[in-house]
Amino acid sequence: MKKHHKGALAGVAMVSALSLAACGSGEPGEGEPITLTMSTFLDPNGQTGRDVALRELIDSFEEEHEGVTVEVQTSQWSMLAPQFMAAAASGNAPDLAWVTVLDLDPVLENQLFSDISGAFSDEDKEDLNDAFWERLTEGEETYGAVLSRVAMGYLYRADLFEEAGISPEDLDTWDKFTDAVSELADDDQWGFCQGFSEATSDVTTLAARMIHDQGTLFADDGSPMWDTPEAVGALEYTVGLVEDGITPPDSVTWSSEDPYEQFSAGNCVAAMAAATRVPTIQEQAGEDQTGFALFPSGEGTSNAINGWTVGVWSGSEHQEAAAELAAHLISPEADRLWVETAGQSPARQSTAEELELPEFLQVADAAFDDGWLPPAGSGPDYRPVMNQIVLDVMTNGQDPATALQNAAEEFAAD
Repeated sequence: MKKHHKGALAGVAMVSALSLAACGSGEPGEGEPITLTMSTFLDPNGQTGRDVALRELIDSFEEEHEGVTVEVQTSQWSMLAPQFMAAAASGNAPDLAWVTVLDLDPVLENQLFSDISGAFSDEDKEDLNDAFWERLTEGEETYGAVLSRVAMGYLYRADLFEEAGISPEDLDTWDKFTDAVSELADDDQWGFCQGFSEATSDVTTLAARMIHDQGTLFADDGSPMWDTPEAVGALEYTVGLVEDGITPPDSVTWSSEDPYEQFSAGNCVAAMAAATRVPTIQEQAGEDQTGFALFPSGEGTSNAINGWTVGVWSGSEHQEAAAELAAHLISPEADRLWVETAGQSPARQSTAEELELPEFLQVADAAFDDGWLPPAGSGPDYRPVMNQIVLDVMTNGQDPATALQNAAEEFAAD
């Protein structure tokens, strides 16, 4: 983490110590039944792989901790961070909260997550050590665990690629990628589906191309690097996909779900996607028709990564029990369950070594070795702003350089 977070993190540690000292009989095994509340986008009563995995892990935690009940508060994914922050401000936040890595800055700066490092052994910490663990760690203190790690890339029609003799590994430049999806497109299928509404949560070609061309979207101090020749080129490329009929013109109104739905319906040769969504799409469109690949990356840095952080509210009366639950959700047994039942990328190095991962998870796992995370201090989620930049050009008539410059200035001001 960057230095400007240290005071905030130290404050969290102090709050945590005081709260733990005050917990007394409220911790597991000390006589008093307790209820742990947890906010997440998952529904333990649902039928998706992730829902089922969460339900099994809650059941096993409650069996191992007599007197502890876990109550899940399910909400729309995009509302989790603002709802948690608002609830914390009113003193009524859940004991544990799921927020994306991209929403961490305001949570940490407001000292809302407590140190949970005590719930992990040294062996655990070594097994979990990666870019996500480092993002949440300051010295010996760790302020959350990342579940459901997300690699951003694209879905592709595996059957069409195979028939044409095309392999995603061969598409190692943006020109090759564009040529391939364009050649496979026809009157019934667009070449590449992506959505540009501000409600879209996935990474479009604008951010991926910018990261490829300049290595990052932000300087080390967190300031946006969008007013650059590379950014202008990436924006012109993205707008060109629409103008050339490779990406549909309706994409300016599409939300994050539309590209998935269009791909599942057979209307796209390829579509932007998060690896976490692949199992569901394979069920809908057929595994033989659904492949997952990373965006072109000659240097290995085009791959934007993200994940869901599970943190313990620093104002919780049950921080020790909540930390144990967070650790339980990412234990070796849990990590295998997330992979085998939910089709999620492993969080532990040992899991990746022990299990034979399906092809799409092998692809996603490669992104975590050298993928790109926004630096601490870069501010709120950058993805809606990336889409607003495209809209400013496509619908508001701004030239690319002006749209990028205005967005950079407004984002930095916020």
